[in-house]
Amino acid sequence: RKVRSYEGYSRLRNMDGTLIEPAQYIGVAEAAGTISTIDNFLLLRCVQLIRRLHLRNRGIVIFCNISSHSLRDQGFFSQFVDFMEQNKDLAGSMIFEFSQTTVESNTALEWRQLGRLAKQGYRFSMDNLRHLDIDLEELSSRHFAYIKVPASTLLTGMTEARSRFLSTDIKQAMRRFGIDLIAEKIEEEAT
Repeated sequence: RKVRSYEGYSRLRNMDGTLIEPAQYIGVAEAAGTISTIDNFLLLRCVQLIRRLHLRNRGIVIFCNISSHSLRDQGFFSQFVDFMEQNKDLAGSMIFEFSQTTVESNTALEWRQLGRLAKQGYRFSMDNLRHLDIDLEELSSRHFAYIKVPASTLLTGMTEARSRFLSTDIKQAMRRFGIDLIAEKIEEEAT
């Protein structure tokens, strides 16, 4: 029950200060080609926050979500990697998070860019699992240190047929490859 990490999410505010959730703006931002700009603001804010948090606790980590659009925007992502290489002192404190869909559709070019980050000591996380047909050995070799699985999946299992193991065995399987399981969306004490 101690805070060990935070997760950076992008939220926008309209003119009257009301929060606009990603579900409301992602489609519009994608159509306008501004997702990379939003991710850039999130990244810079996460860097500011981790530097501030380290004044009190050097062990705190921030998970920073990166969209598939930003990963595939070579102009943005190349600059992003350069920026993170210049700030490699943050490598143990920032985890870059990608959805399972994004991870599964990476090309050799995206893996090379992520490899540059990994060489600096940055680690990765995968979330938004759709199935458990996961090659843990490959993810581990690509510096994925965390996989987030909804608590409901851990409690009731995946209904999807594609799976290399049962949801009840996932923790032990991840441990063998040095990947930490994060049970997410735990909202109630009973869960």
